[in-house]
Amino acid sequence: MKTLKNLTNFTYDIFFLAYKVFTQFWKKPIYYKIIIRNMYDFGYHSLLTILILGVSTGGVLALQIGKSIERYGAKLYLPKIMSLAIIGEFAPVLTSIILAGRIGAGITSEIGTMKVTEQIDAIRALGVSHIKRVIAPKVLACLLIIPILCLFMGVVAVITGAVIAKSALSLDPVFFITKALYTPPFSFFVFNFSKTFFFALCISLVACHYGLNTTHGAYEVGKATMQAVVTSFLLIVSFDLVLIRLYYMWLHSF
Repeated sequence: MKTLKNLTNFTYDIFFLAYKVFTQFWKKPIYYKIIIRNMYDFGYHSLLTILILGVSTGGVLALQIGKSIERYGAKLYLPKIMSLAIIGEFAPVLTSIILAGRIGAGITSEIGTMKVTEQIDAIRALGVSHIKRVIAPKVLACLLIIPILCLFMGVVAVITGAVIAKSALSLDPVFFITKALYTPPFSFFVFNFSKTFFFALCISLVACHYGLNTTHGAYEVGKATMQAVVTSFLLIVSFDLVLIRLYYMWLHSF
């Protein structure tokens, strides 16, 4: 019963925080400079991580799958298999999980530190909404940057797969990329790209929630950061399963 109560309270807090963010953001003044600064921090400083992730994922998939199906004379299907795997799961889900640790942990630790040093209270004492000044810019920045990073990872993974397929399997890179682009239906691409907005919302809101609920001391900041990352990871993989199920139910309804 205690676990159910905690889960109910957590769900209520997340939805209430989302409500406050999206109702207060549109009221003037809008802190565009803070949003842009957060976008730069989240995006630019994550590029190298996502680049390495895309290169390693594309290379490993091309080698593992390519060498496995080559013995059956099916290496020409490698671009199609990789395209579905990368667009369907690796680009949106794996990238979001990595960013939950990279961006989500940073948000939680920053807001948690502001909370324990009473900076949040100081902002409120000045008559400024901490939701509008601190939370909303981070949520909006995540919604704008994380989908772009997921798309970037997918592009890098496909290009790396084409290079590896050329060197290891003698597949023409133009053939590889053409097949990779035209294999998934447009609805499949749109659906999986749309998931990244949902994951971005999960990462940012969960991180802000744990940051705002941090109590005293550096230990609690670290504990809140760990809880935010783990919770974001669990939400991403859980909602991914639910969303995929709903997508195929929608397809079968036509």
